[in-house]
Amino acid sequence: MKKEIVKQENCDVPCFAQDDIKSNFLPTDLSIPKLWLLQAMSDVVVEGKAKIGDFWLTSHSEPIKNPIFTPILYKKVCFVSSKTTGSKDRFKLESIFQVKTVEDEKLPWNETVNGKDIKREYAFVFFGMLEGHDTLPVSFTLKSTSYKSGQKMATQMYVVNKMSCKNAVYYPSAVKFKLLSKTEKGDDGSYAVVDVKVESTTTNEEQTTCFNWYNVLSSTAFDDLISEDSPPPIPTK
Repeated sequence: MKKEIVKQENCDVPCFAQDDIKSNFLPTDLSIPKLWLLQAMSDVVVEGKAKIGDFWLTSHSEPIKNPIFTPILYKKVCFVSSKTTGSKDRFKLESIFQVKTVEDEKLPWNETVNGKDIKREYAFVFFGMLEGHDTLPVSFTLKSTSYKSGQKMATQMYVVNKMSCKNAVYYPSAVKFKLLSKTEKGDDGSYAVVDVKVESTTTNEEQTTCFNWYNVLSSTAFDDLISEDSPPPIPTK
């Protein structure tokens, strides 16, 4: 009897999003690696495993040089911290909320509430594919002195790409970015800043993969996507 060989086709849909596979795994169970720009107070810098300005992936064990990042989507957020008791300028993260309207951005950066000093820090949290680490998307936060690079990437995704990439399968992911860093000095010491540069266009296959991940990530609740563990704060200028 001749055996029938079933050819397996490549599939860009994440396995747990395929309807014909029975599993209790849900998108909310997804653990997304984080890409960090290391600062002087980062643990791996203090331990001598990396240096300030390096990029570090939480699922990796060594610095990543000039990573290539393809954005899928982003969430605009605000980190809310309060000054710790007895300290001069140390703050502890209290909560994170999603910025949905212009009014949300009008809250003061610093204020005193019920005798407690509060600091708000607005940020872009991008989700995308990291070249060489294509199994899962990663998250990457741009805030403080790197905030303008977040604006630059968002503008490219939703304005420039929409106008110039008419035939794209999914235009927010139509280009890849090279992530660069430079070290600057402020009153509280040295700190690293991110710059982003368009590296190349993506293929239709890469855009399809990004679009399928967009469907998963956009249907996942905000609190399940954005966690409170974040890299050390950047010193003020």
